[in-house]
Amino acid sequence: METKEIKFKNKKAIRVYPENDDFMTVKEMFSDGSWIVYPFRYDDEKGTISPRYENIISIKIDKKTKVEKGLYQNINYGLGFTSKAREIPTYIQKKFPKVKHIVISNSLKESDVKGETIYFSLTAFNNIIGTLYGTKDFHKKEVEENIGAEFFGYFTDLFDYKEPGYVGDDIFNRYLPYDSFEGLTENDFKTIEKIIKHVPIKVSSKTIVTTRETVDKIYLENIIDKFSGLMEKSVTTKEAIERLEKQWQKFFKQNSWLLAQLFYSPVTLFEDEAYVGGKEVTNKNGKLADFLYKNEFDNVALIEIKTHLTPLMESSPYRGTDVFATSKDVNGGLSQVLNQRDNLLKEFHGLRYKSKEDFEAFNPHCLLLVGKYEELDKDQSKSFELFRNSNKDVTIVTFDELEKKIQSMYGIMTGEIKGN
Repeated sequence: METKEIKFKNKKAIRVYPENDDFMTVKEMFSDGSWIVYPFRYDDEKGTISPRYENIISIKIDKKTKVEKGLYQNINYGLGFTSKAREIPTYIQKKFPKVKHIVISNSLKESDVKGETIYFSLTAFNNIIGTLYGTKDFHKKEVEENIGAEFFGYFTDLFDYKEPGYVGDDIFNRYLPYDSFEGLTENDFKTIEKIIKHVPIKVSSKTIVTTRETVDKIYLENIIDKFSGLMEKSVTTKEAIERLEKQWQKFFKQNSWLLAQLFYSPVTLFEDEAYVGGKEVTNKNGKLADFLYKNEFDNVALIEIKTHLTPLMESSPYRGTDVFATSKDVNGGLSQVLNQRDNLLKEFHGLRYKSKEDFEAFNPHCLLLVGKYEELDKDQSKSFELFRNSNKDVTIVTFDELEKKIQSMYGIMTGEIKGN
């Protein structure tokens, strides 16, 4: 099979010359930057050439349109769609049998079918390609469902799309190729939970309970591992400590139920980085609480987060050899959260009026999460206990105490202890 490039006035054409057949133009490149490919198959044994698809003749890429995935641009591969994108021409020929030409254009805002041509906006084409490239090769059923859903989204008025029903043993078959599930994400767990909620009554309640316990166990293991990973971090610069504090805040925002375990009564996350007042006429010095939680009576509580690296006590004794003062960071954290509460109470009515949700501020509870208890020696821990137990306005909890609380929950659930 030989190829030749033929130059014309406004384009260049590439022709393929098979051994026992007439030549075929397989690609045209126009002076305006657009190009067209004519997908083909080459039969090595017979030395003949033929169109790759039953109905589709050409694929045009409009000017200023860059297609990075989904199309072969090397003549040795016969041009046309790549192996991972082969469902696109299959689906087009199935749903639009009259279509012979495909146009992909960056200038189009919507996709459409007109006569024998199907038009894809570049956004639509890339999204469909992204769906196919993100699907495992052995998930053929999933590929067909995904491509149908994507096409329906861009060609809504041209055909009816029905949500696919579950096919028996599909979950079982997809499970088989894996020997590890370390990559499970939060979305995976949500999907598993959705399946459990919608299982038919014919599935035994024992199976459902056992499955739910397994999911909870894996979820809690994942939380403990992430918590431990953050606890292992050690930084010294001011900038790095601020970044670490943000990482902890992000972690607790994603797992807000963890901080709820530090309260005596049930609470839920109300707001993170909540504005609690304090702005001057210059619109500066506004106060932000790391987290606001509220209970069933809508009463809020303020939580201030530091890091596990924050020192709890001064390293040198304040008096004698066994009396230690709390660190300036702990004292600063206490002042910070109390100042936030003071501003909240002073500006409560204005803040509540502007809030979309109801909340109350009946002597709000304050909590400071800071430092590691295990780093204190015997005398320091005594001074720390005396200090925090005498502090009536703010509850002080250390990071390793919270970590042990989570590990205890895991132990109750599984009968074993995970972590140190």
